[in-house]
Amino acid sequence: MKNKFIKSLGILSLFATAMAFMESSVVIYLREIYYPSGFEFPLKPIHAHIGLTEVVREAATLIILLSVSYLTGSNLIQRFAYFLWSFALWDIGYYLFLWLIIGWPQSLFTWDVLFLIPLTWTGPVIAPVALSILMIGLGYALLYFDANGRGRLNRREWILLTTGSLISIISFMYEHIIVLAEGTNVGQFTMDMFSEYAIVPERFAWPLFITGAFFILSGIVHFIYRQVKMQKLIKKGQLL
Repeated sequence: MKNKFIKSLGILSLFATAMAFMESSVVIYLREIYYPSGFEFPLKPIHAHIGLTEVVREAATLIILLSVSYLTGSNLIQRFAYFLWSFALWDIGYYLFLWLIIGWPQSLFTWDVLFLIPLTWTGPVIAPVALSILMIGLGYALLYFDANGRGRLNRREWILLTTGSLISIISFMYEHIIVLAEGTNVGQFTMDMFSEYAIVPERFAWPLFITGAFFILSGIVHFIYRQVKMQKLIKKGQLL
């Protein structure tokens, strides 16, 4: 069983790496068109149909990763774990290919547009990379303990992971949420996110992000500790 999930991780890693190159190549083309002198904020105005295409492309990427993970896993935990693994490697690989091909980002603290759904996510590159590392760790742990028949998250772990994820997502959208709170029309902002209502991010919501990452890490540590403890009890014959 362990050999099976390791083989699956290898194939998924190859897939995620190829996806990362495809993603980075699209961004390289866009930057050659809109930012020939180098990417910087504020974002340059683009046609609405291009912005909509980008939103749909990102949604399609998620669907692809979810579909492959669903086909690879044989139960809910495995599918969730494979998605975490493939998403994280795709995200890290995306930045790695950009750096290798065009020398960007200059550092892990370079700002980027991270995602567009439901609002524009912005932040330093180190933030999504850090979350991706946590996702890789959780994904592997889930698969490892699932191979032993005990890879289930309990309610506390789900709450910690879900809460941490939501807080982290809010930290990425924080400045755009502030813009909306000041009275910007939501629909117009979403469809015209690269023009009239484009902003120059001034500061990243580090307290929110660190809090979210702490919740996620706590969920992972709690899960691993609980599983290791259960294995020790099984070896001692105190738990079936």
